[in-house]
Amino acid sequence: MEGMVRFSKLKLHIHSIIAENKALRRHREAEAEFSKKLQELQAELASRDELQRKLETKMENLENDNILLEKKQKELRDTLDNLLKSRDAFIKAHEGSACSLKNAIIVKDKQLNVLSNKVQRHLSLFDSIEKEAEALKGTVDSIQQLVSEKEQNPQTSEDQPGESTRVGWVLLSERVLRRVS
Repeated sequence: MEGMVRFSKLKLHIHSIIAENKALRRHREAEAEFSKKLQELQAELASRDELQRKLETKMENLENDNILLEKKQKELRDTLDNLLKSRDAFIKAHEGSACSLKNAIIVKDKQLNVLSNKVQRHLSLFDSIEKEAEALKGTVDSIQQLVSEKEQNPQTSEDQPGESTRVGWVLLSERVLRRVS
């Protein structure tokens, strides 16, 4: 019995070693799995850190771009304001010069109308002078014709020669004036 007890103790001891060995193996497997998961998590953490660095870099770049865009926007606003002011000044100057030019044109038009009226009156005067000259020429021609007729057909009158000539001239003038009228 003593051998059985020993054998039982030995068997119990072997079972305890086997159980301990199984526990140790499970512990090692769990440790290996934990180590593997730890490596995966570390790789994932490193990847996430890299992604975060990239995002931070992009964010910095976007902030810098935003600052540049704000500067450009301010410059464009200033340029636009300056252009609007220049346009307004140009329009005011143009309106002023256009107004003075319009007034000058109105004055010149009035002067041209006055001059045109004067020219028309002078042309009318020249026409009437020309008509009078033609009438006088016709009168002179008529008088010359009558004088020629008188010279060719002298009248025998008892009047004195000076009187008859004077009466002849009066009669001649009356005839001419009747023809002209």
